[in-house]
Amino acid sequence: AMWALGRTGNISAASLLIRGLSDSDESVAREASMGLCILSRKPDGIGRPLDPSEGLDEDADAANRKAHLERWQKESTRLWQAWYQKVRPYEERDD
Repeated sequence: AMWALGRTGNISAASLLIRGLSDSDESVAREASMGLCILSRKPDGIGRPLDPSEGLDEDADAANRKAHLERWQKESTRLWQAWYQKVRPYEERDD
């Protein structure tokens, strides 16, 4: 689903993709990240690695892997939300 949302060309799909970054399944979070890059036309992302496992030691245990993913999710979500606040459709602005 994240793969497809990123290719819709509909900027409103960004909010769903941003929520997908927080999915506990790393592959879903990865697809949400890639989808945001495609949708936003920012192939290099917004300053965070596109892949949540980038920079993680290959033989990291489950606890370290989870902590690394959670840090990536928190920072990626923050940055993508800031981007979306700037580009969201007028009808979604109520602030």
